[in-house]
Amino acid sequence: MQPDRRYQNNEETFRQLLEGQAAMLARMEEFSRGLGEAKTDAREARDQSSRLATTIEAQNMAGRVSELRSEIVAKIDKLGQDNDTKVNALRQDMVKNITDLKKDQNAHGVRLEALETSKTKVVGVADFFAWLAKVAPWAAAALAAYFAGLKAHSG
Repeated sequence: MQPDRRYQNNEETFRQLLEGQAAMLARMEEFSRGLGEAKTDAREARDQSSRLATTIEAQNMAGRVSELRSEIVAKIDKLGQDNDTKVNALRQDMVKNITDLKKDQNAHGVRLEALETSKTKVVGVADFFAWLAKVAPWAAAALAAYFAGLKAHSG
C-alpha cells in the first residue's frame, strides 16, 4: 500500500516547517547572544561614561580650586597693599603730629623763658621796694639831718 500522497506532502511540509523553525530558533539564539553582548557592552559603556564624568568633574574641581586659590592670593595681595598704604598714612600723620608737638614745645619753651625773665624783673623790683621800705626811714632821717646840717652851717 502506498502512502497517500497527501500525507507525504504533509510530512514534507512538516519537515520543512521543522527545519524553518530550527533555523529560526538558531537565529533567535544568535540574536539573544547578540542582545546579551549588547547589554554587556551597554553596561561597560555606562560604567566608562560614569568614570569619565567623574574624572572630568574631578578635573573641574581641581581647576576651580586653582581659581579660588588665585582669587585668595590676589585678595591677600590687595589687603597687604591696602595695609601698607594705611600704615604709611599713619606714619606720615605721626611724623606731622610729632613735628607739630616739637614746634609747640619750642614755642612754649620760649614763652616760659619770657615769663621767667618777667618774673625775675618783677621779683627784682619787689625786692628793691622791700629794701627801700626798710631803708627809707633811715635814709629820710639821714637826708633830713644832712639838709639840716647844711642849713645850720650856712645860716
